[in-house]
Amino acid sequence: MIADLLTTTSLTLRKLSLSHLDLRTPSILEKFFKVYAKLDITRRNALRKLKLGNLTIMDNSTLNSILPHLEQLEGLDTVSLFGNVKLGSGLCSGLKRFLAGVGRNCTVRRVRHGHQERSRS
Repeated sequence: MIADLLTTTSLTLRKLSLSHLDLRTPSILEKFFKVYAKLDITRRNALRKLKLGNLTIMDNSTLNSILPHLEQLEGLDTVSLFGNVKLGSGLCSGLKRFLAGVGRNCTVRRVRHGHQERSRS
């Protein structure tokens, strides 16, 4: 498993795309990010881009289970949650907590009229 590889080598991730993976249980994501969040600060903060789009298991409870670990990744600049149609529904939306804890540190890029804007949210 990748989590074992991270703890036994000096592998440093800068980008990680888990989009479109057919993960069977939410605990796989939680175990991975739990291990990753415990790496030394240099390796942990090297991760800049994270893609978690179109995951069949991603819903509010899954996002809430990995958020404490994602909040430890202070180097995250870009996070993608596209295509997760189960997110945001209900009163206890995982997206609200995500935006408050992780999203506020990300860089937002918008393209308007051919110009690229970059701002911290």
